[in-house]
Amino acid sequence: MGSGGFVGHFNILRFGAVCAVLVPVVVLAGCQTVEADAGRSPTVVTRADTSEILDSGKIKDVPEKPLEVAAVVNVYDNLVTYPMPLWVNPDSPTDIIKESKHFRDQKGPSFVLEQIPADQDFENWKQIYVVSGLYIGRDIPISKVINTYLSGFRQACMKRDVKFYQVKSPENTIVAFCEKFYSATGLQGTMKDHGEVMVRRHFMSGGAIISVTYEWRGPAFNYADDSTWPVSEAEIKKVLKRFETISVSHVGKVSG
Repeated sequence: MGSGGFVGHFNILRFGAVCAVLVPVVVLAGCQTVEADAGRSPTVVTRADTSEILDSGKIKDVPEKPLEVAAVVNVYDNLVTYPMPLWVNPDSPTDIIKESKHFRDQKGPSFVLEQIPADQDFENWKQIYVVSGLYIGRDIPISKVINTYLSGFRQACMKRDVKFYQVKSPENTIVAFCEKFYSATGLQGTMKDHGEVMVRRHFMSGGAIISVTYEWRGPAFNYADDSTWPVSEAEIKKVLKRFETISVSHVGKVSG
């Protein structure tokens, strides 16, 4: 069975209930850091520019040739078009199938489609790529969607070991760092003494909350030392660049 990541679990089992309440955690605007310490509310520190967060000056942008292959999935009558994950060879479209494992599930108003490298499994993945949806029947401010998700992620992570960023481009996108998960969080996909880095873009369309997420998981790390991260800054930048091409179009009732 799939749904091996925190992303899939949270969307299917927790997001519906939390979204019904939509308790704001902190409103994010522009490019900000949300640093949460144990025992107190998150503190918002405004940053001037995205590059200040993700670029220490050591890593330069490496141009990628344009991707000619994209995937499309129907999520509650919305066509979601999204780019291939980093592990798929863009020169060989056939690799889309053979280089990945997939898991798809829909239960009432909750939808999830997960993709991992073919040499990994859904219990011990190191990378996971997820399209998820929650149908609520009405459109709500995207800021409430983001805040609700950040609240759930923060609760799953050691509260003093989580950092959130909302970048300027692509819009409505967060980058989150969880240095270490609780050993007894109970969340499927989280692992004791492991941490995760996540890029997640949010959409509101036709009464459905739709998100596309890329996550990396590895041993617990020190945010201040990027050599301990489960992913490099360069790869995070590549995913952010690819996420600029994601589109969501409400098309009404369609087959598929």
